[in-house]
Amino acid sequence: MNKHKVLLKIAVGLFVVLCCTVFPYQAQAQTLSNAVVVAENSINNYFAALLAGTSVPSAQSFMTTIMQSVTSTADQQTVQAYYEQNAVSTAKTQIDNYFKVIIAGNPVPNAQSFMSAVMSSVLATADQQTVNTYYEQSAVTTAEIQINNYFSAIIAGNTVPNAQTFTSAVMAAVLAQADQQAVYTYYEKTAVSTAEGQISNYFSVILKGTTVPNAQSFMSAVMSSVLATADQQTVQAYYEQNAVSTAKTQIDNYFKVIIAGNPVPNAQSFMSAVMSSVLATADQQTVQNYFNQQQVISLYQYALKVISFYSATPNSATLTTAVGAVMQLQPYNNVAALSGLGLYDDALNQLMQAVSKNLSNTNNVSSIIPPANIDGSFGTSVAVDGVGNIFVSAPSNAVNGRGIIYEFGKNSNNVWTVINQIYPMIPVPGDHFGRVFSINGNTLAASSEPANGLAKVYIFGLQSNKWIQQTSLDLTTVSNFKVVQKISLASTVNTIVVGLPQFGYYLVFNHVFDYSTTTNMLVSDQWRLMLSGSFTVGSVINSVAADGLYIVIGSQVPGSNGTVTGSVRILSGAINVVRINSKNEYTMNWTIDTSVSGPKGFGQSVAIYQDPVLALPIGNPVVSMVPIPAVNKITLAIGSPVEHNGAGAVYTMVKSIATGTNRLVWAGLNPVQLVMPSLATAAGHGLALKRATLLVSANSTVIAPSIVMAYQFNAATNQWSWAYTMSNVNSLFGSSLATNGQTAVVGSPKAVNDTNTADINQVQVIGLK
Repeated sequence: MNKHKVLLKIAVGLFVVLCCTVFPYQAQAQTLSNAVVVAENSINNYFAALLAGTSVPSAQSFMTTIMQSVTSTADQQTVQAYYEQNAVSTAKTQIDNYFKVIIAGNPVPNAQSFMSAVMSSVLATADQQTVNTYYEQSAVTTAEIQINNYFSAIIAGNTVPNAQTFTSAVMAAVLAQADQQAVYTYYEKTAVSTAEGQISNYFSVILKGTTVPNAQSFMSAVMSSVLATADQQTVQAYYEQNAVSTAKTQIDNYFKVIIAGNPVPNAQSFMSAVMSSVLATADQQTVQNYFNQQQVISLYQYALKVISFYSATPNSATLTTAVGAVMQLQPYNNVAALSGLGLYDDALNQLMQAVSKNLSNTNNVSSIIPPANIDGSFGTSVAVDGVGNIFVSAPSNAVNGRGIIYEFGKNSNNVWTVINQIYPMIPVPGDHFGRVFSINGNTLAASSEPANGLAKVYIFGLQSNKWIQQTSLDLTTVSNFKVVQKISLASTVNTIVVGLPQFGYYLVFNHVFDYSTTTNMLVSDQWRLMLSGSFTVGSVINSVAADGLYIVIGSQVPGSNGTVTGSVRILSGAINVVRINSKNEYTMNWTIDTSVSGPKGFGQSVAIYQDPVLALPIGNPVVSMVPIPAVNKITLAIGSPVEHNGAGAVYTMVKSIATGTNRLVWAGLNPVQLVMPSLATAAGHGLALKRATLLVSANSTVIAPSIVMAYQFNAATNQWSWAYTMSNVNSLFGSSLATNGQTAVVGSPKAVNDTNTADINQVQVIGLK
């Protein structure tokens, strides 16, 4: 010890003695405080040197030295806690720096040796656990960041290390086995997600027509970063799924161009390009089959489009084009595997009909376009009265928040013009008024089906050429029904039949006239529920029709094997409409069901027409039975659109009523199946019948266009004969039909999801011979 140090110690000692003599208690406290401060400063310097990478003493020996200068037990605990706090903080900083270097791509010490060095300065077991947990969390987070950067580089098209080498390097910094599994799972998930993104982009580029790498080399590159066999299979399946979907879209676009009449690449070269991105043999066959089928269907659609153009513009040039379009189908005629079965015959038949129509020009065709601001529901239901005025509903129309029915008549310029607008006196927003309606003489009945309420039927009467609401019918006989499937007004007996699809239920209302029993004078007239009934449990009412004294009801029951069985019931009745001897009744007259006829979908649509009977004399209360003439006939039509593998069928019966009775006498079950053109799909989806005219719709969403056929009954031969065929590219063309025997009315509302700009909602009116 040199001279200066000795003098310094003596001076300090004297100062301490002096302080203790004067302020004994304060001096002791100050000494202990300084010891703690000196110890904490030493600890700070120790860890600062550690972070700077300078060599430091062993943590255990360092703390032993430090603690020798701290005599108080409380201060020793303070110093010990301060050391551990700094040890943990310094260890976390070292770990942070370690992983920052890793993310920067610089080399670092071996993880095990690094952690051994870090842990050497942490003395408490609990703190060692804390540091170890922090390391593992940082290791997992850093690994996920590395994985994200790795796949971001792949997506950017940059060169990256081999996947196996990369994952080995990433895993080298993760010590715990559970964390290694978590990192590996994250890698595989990101690998699959990235691969699917690459595949999606690959096919998006193909659809844009841009050049892409060879499919095999592309997939080899994509698969190189996916390590697990199961994930490789997932990615491969995703690629094939996208390859097939993209190929079908390319084929669809190819034939859309053909249908539009524009030039396209040679089919062979086009398909070679399409197939180049489909790797699996089975998928290649699927794509080839799809092309073959779409080729025939598209040629067929193109032929019909050209025929339609020729019909609108008949001249030698359009006829030559139409003939050429039809002849393109001839090589595929009757090739069932290519969906070509009968399509050439259909197109040729359509062409011949167009030629015949243009030569004879016997049918007057006109269109009714919806008024301004009317949505696509225009034409949902149609009707025509005896003088030829046309009624059209728009049940989703937004005018004043209500559905609406328009009455059209021709003006002096022979143009269809709105002459009446019909709607309830108190409109209900969103009530879908007019989704179904029926008209007979001066009475109109229309449904109202609010989305959040129960259905109603409104009755309107014609007064001074205006339709005035008279009443509404209470349909609450059956609870919780919201949809009216069909409404039909019978002639002569003032009868309304309502079909309720939810329960296979039907309701029959009569317009009843009450007379005084003393004065024989009319007291009141009102609509009353006279009959209700249902079919088999689980059945659905699909259609109802009424005329004269008869009601016909079509019902179906879905079978467990996917078939649809149907039945039709006919009710005949003597309707007493006066109070004296009142006896309102209908009786079941005849039932036809699938046990007899066998077709699927039987009863989807029904229509009935009774030859005119005498009108009811209102002023004479003595008359209680509706008079029936000596000779009377009933014509019945039943649609079965699911029959014949979806081609559909229509059955007709014409029977005579025996003289002097009001009961229908059927000579036997002998329905006649009308011959439908092979063009038809779902024939019998809709029917309309009046006098000797029958309209049949064939609505198809598979093969355009939808068609409506008109048939007329020849009493001399007792046979139906084809009179006219109407067609339209709109898939809902013919979803509503009406006729008064001389005029055919066809509704063509536009489907909600229909994006085809060629489809418009309108109503076509055809004058029949």
